[in-house]
Amino acid sequence: MPKFKQPKFKKADQQRVLRFVPLGGAGMVTRNMFAYECGEDIVIIDCGIGFPDSEMLGVDVTIPDISYLEKEGRASRVRGIVISHAHYDHFGALPHILPRLPVPVYGSRLTLEFVKASLADKGSPEQHNLIEIIPEKGSFSLGCFKITPFRVCHSVPDALGFFIETPAGNVFHVPDYKFDWTPLDGKLFEVGKVAQLAGGGRPLVLVSDCLGANDKGYTLSERAIGASLAKEIEGAQEQLFVVTISSNISRIAQSVTAARACGRKVCFLGRSMEKSGAIAEKLGYLTFSRGEIVPPRQAKKFDQSQLVYIAAGCYGQHGSAIERLSREEHSLVDLKKGAKVIFSGDPSPPGARNSVDVVIDRLITQGAQVSYYEIQENMHVSGHGTAGDIQMLMGLVKPKFLIPIGGAPKHMRSYSVLAQEMGHPVDNILELQEGQLLDFSGEKVRRGKFSFRDVLVDGLRVGDVGEVVLKDRRILADDGVVVLIVPIATKTGRISGSVEIATRGFVYVKESQELLSKLERVVRKAVEAPPSKRQDWKKLRRQIERQASQFITRETGRAPLILPVIIKT
Repeated sequence: MPKFKQPKFKKADQQRVLRFVPLGGAGMVTRNMFAYECGEDIVIIDCGIGFPDSEMLGVDVTIPDISYLEKEGRASRVRGIVISHAHYDHFGALPHILPRLPVPVYGSRLTLEFVKASLADKGSPEQHNLIEIIPEKGSFSLGCFKITPFRVCHSVPDALGFFIETPAGNVFHVPDYKFDWTPLDGKLFEVGKVAQLAGGGRPLVLVSDCLGANDKGYTLSERAIGASLAKEIEGAQEQLFVVTISSNISRIAQSVTAARACGRKVCFLGRSMEKSGAIAEKLGYLTFSRGEIVPPRQAKKFDQSQLVYIAAGCYGQHGSAIERLSREEHSLVDLKKGAKVIFSGDPSPPGARNSVDVVIDRLITQGAQVSYYEIQENMHVSGHGTAGDIQMLMGLVKPKFLIPIGGAPKHMRSYSVLAQEMGHPVDNILELQEGQLLDFSGEKVRRGKFSFRDVLVDGLRVGDVGEVVLKDRRILADDGVVVLIVPIATKTGRISGSVEIATRGFVYVKESQELLSKLERVVRKAVEAPPSKRQDWKKLRRQIERQASQFITRETGRAPLILPVIIKT
């Protein structure tokens, strides 16, 4: 990280401080959530989920840690959560956060429809105050913050950026975006509006997406892949699957148009994809004639060469439609030999590439023809601006300070280089990591810290899985578990029967009798302790665990999880 000089605030300046707190999305691609704090008011931009890495075994998603907001009465000062667009890494944590932070949620029409569907999975959306943002109607105020929304282009329609006026200075907050001059929905990035807002006085800070900073030039329009996708679909003779992100309405619309052109019916495969199709149709982004859509439960009744399956699971998520199909475990559809599978999405979230590769290999092994990112580059267009887009936005806004968000450290550093090429001093480009915040005052900035932790969602439980549990899961995955059931007479402290040994993922019992017999003798020896320690069951369990672990590691070179169970007789 570039060297940063920590300024001192004058007392007069301290009365007008704007604090920027990245609760997620700083130093990472997903889990976007940013708090702006000024005076007695706090506004939050986005509230997204993150994807677990390979070490988070069994974890479904991660969500932002809002403990900062729950301290010192800050929660009562939050005036609302403003959502930029309908991707889960920007709104997907709302069902987990709103019960703890019951504030109004603001978003565009499409975004709020996805929010409603997500909230309905956890409870009634009517329980929450959802307020539609219509950029054409101008600004709205949340406490001392005046927010002017403007349209941006992304891989999902109805995406927004925000101009935020505060007593301490003005902010442009522009998460995922690109400059698309031919968007499928016809709604252009409101460049003129941004230029007008920026021209009213030099903005204090630009907070913007950096994920595409390593790529040169400008990101292509969503229309750029329309012809390629149509050609792939038209050329397919057998069963056909198009795999994309379930919230990528633009890609879904292109697939439906191509299917219609070659006389195929459409089947949305996967609960999230069915939900997205229904929302897109409701809002007019998709139009269907009667009989054009085939429900998944009826798909087997149709000639497979007359269908296009639009499937969820572009990132290889476990349990997604295409992932279950690759394991031959989908209950409604069978993958036919010779089927064509088109992956129309770049596996950009951290760790997703490995999951996608596993799914692709399984599909190929089953006899499918798979078009994917390494061999078919024209099947995906990013929704994120590349170097040209990023520098164009910097040139439009002309801020004093810049903060890269929504990317890993390598993307943030490349963003910093691009900003320096535009003439910005390195000290004015503020790369942040988790647990770091910024205070702006009198056109000066000071860094600070706050405590945070990873909040993991595992099934219906939130935050119950911590590092200790994950460590045990890693041990179970690598070396298995050994359960030692030891009957002990409470009067004598002696073993009163046979020691039962059960293993899972450690050794095959029938072929390891000699090893297990030796282990039983180790356990018996561990129980032969001085009489004063025999009734201290906690210490005895630790003693059995320690000696059994030392023996197993010495004999096998492995370290399974040891679980002594004492049965008092």
